[in-house]
Amino acid sequence: LIKGDIVIWTNDKYFSYFNSISREFKKNNKRVNIEVVSIKEEDYLDKILNTEKKLLPNIVHLNFMEIENIKDKINFTAENKEIIETYSKNFNKSRLQEVKIDDNYYAVPFTSNPIGLFLRSDILSKFGYSIEDVSTWEQLLKIGGDIYNKRNGEISIFSSKDR
Repeated sequence: LIKGDIVIWTNDKYFSYFNSISREFKKNNKRVNIEVVSIKEEDYLDKILNTEKKLLPNIVHLNFMEIENIKDKINFTAENKEIIETYSKNFNKSRLQEVKIDDNYYAVPFTSNPIGLFLRSDILSKFGYSIEDVSTWEQLLKIGGDIYNKRNGEISIFSSKDR
């Protein structure tokens, strides 16, 4: 059960987005109060850097360049490490590596970079397969190889960049 107050700072560009996701979060977590504070983009980093640590919000949204600019000036590694160790399975390993220095995390990834796989049922059926035939990576590779061979390399299960 999550309860209490959460303050989020973001710049003007992301304010409506954070308001939207905080409203959605509050629907499922009735005992949480979330305040999203919008700060002008040109003032944003200065506000973060010039605020006493005890007065900083629970969450600040930073892009990669902003993180680079403040990572040596503000130390949140203890808090971040605890969060990441608790929820590490929710993140792609490469996303965690982006925010890791030595054994510490100077940020928590905002996204996990989920990847989707889309199967074309029309192509599968043209070659005698159905969606149900693909339930493991091994089956996907076998069927993909069969289709690739039958079409002399014209149809690949991966894009040309992945070959």
